Amino acid sequence: MSGESFAHPALFYGGPRAYLDGTVPFVRAAPAAGEPVAVAVPGEKLALIRDALGAEREEVRFLDMREAGRNPGRIIPGVLCAFADAQPPCLRTRIIGEPVWAGRDRAEYPACVQHEALINAAFRGRQVTILCPYDTAALHPRALADARTTHPVVIEGAEQRPGAAYDPEGAVARHNLPLPPAPPPAPGCSMPGWTPYGCPPYGTWPRTTARGSGSPVRRWRISRWSPRSWPPTAWCTAAAAAR
Repeated sequence: MSGESFAHPALFYGGPRAYLDGTVPFVRAAPAAGEPVAVAVPGEKLALIRDALGAEREEVRFLDMREAGRNPGRIIPGVLCAFADAQPPCLRTRIIGEPVWAGRDRAEYPACVQHEALINAAFRGRQVTILCPYDTAALHPRALADARTTHPVVIEGAEQRPGAAYDPEGAVARHNLPLPPAPPPAPGCSMPGWTPYGCPPYGTWPRTTARGSGSPVRRWRISRWSPRSWPPTAWCTAAAAAR
């Protein structure tokens, strides 16, 4: 595996012992060869690997994938490339990345599969090995089937087999699904043509009275743009009791 330019094997494991048997030797081999190594897996798995490594963990970059990879679309640029690009190009870089775990939000799963497929194009020709663990005891069989389409090699126990179902382009196409419907407008806020996620964080609340009613109204005028707010000069009008 280390003699190739880019390697992207899937590690199928069932239980903590198999997990450590497949990951710890991979990590330990890196410092011995003078290679940088990072481990980006869910927090509970980080603890297992840290404990097994002992003092050797000082040579490893650890990231909790539940945080760093919460958005699957950020894993390649924000986790994998961020680490690999910071290393000397003459050295092989090793990374363990576990983007799919039991309990991952169903809406995030298609992006996880696409992420795994796109790794093959993003790192083609680079001196990088990315090992991706998959829990055979906890994941749905569909996730394991998808892993076989996004990884050219599958490691299971002592066996390492070429992925007969390897088809990353097909995996991307199959999981190119429509986004879920947008949430409804926030109560009390209205603006034609927009679906607000709540009143913007910047502005003032001048008090006035709604025309034709005795209900006090507060208007919040946005004075600057915010990624989670409306565009400049938009108005959020909400009826509220006077204070």
